[in-house]
Amino acid sequence: AGMRTAALTPPAVRNPAARGRSTRYDRRARRLVVTLRGAAPRAVVEVNGRRVIVRGSTLVLRGIGPGQIVLRVSAPATAGVVFGRAAFRITVRAGAPVRVGRL
Repeated sequence: AGMRTAALTPPAVRNPAARGRSTRYDRRARRLVVTLRGAAPRAVVEVNGRRVIVRGSTLVLRGIGPGQIVLRVSAPATAGVVFGRAAFRITVRAGAPVRVGRL
């Protein structure tokens, strides 16, 4: 009897939807600018559960005061590359630098 061979398909590569981020906060304007480094093509960004428009790899959040923000980045799979979700917690503190941590 002949041996059956399964078709060998390359495993999907899983990359993060965003590798890093940097932030700039303007206290007077209450504006937070987040720049995503290594963002996947067609990245989808949610801030506290609401979708936000990304221009290039930059998003501008207006009306941000002290508190915590949860930022999630995802992207649809393209050509055998699967993107995992990236999540960050951004803490805006009164009179102190903005803190960013990975979730």
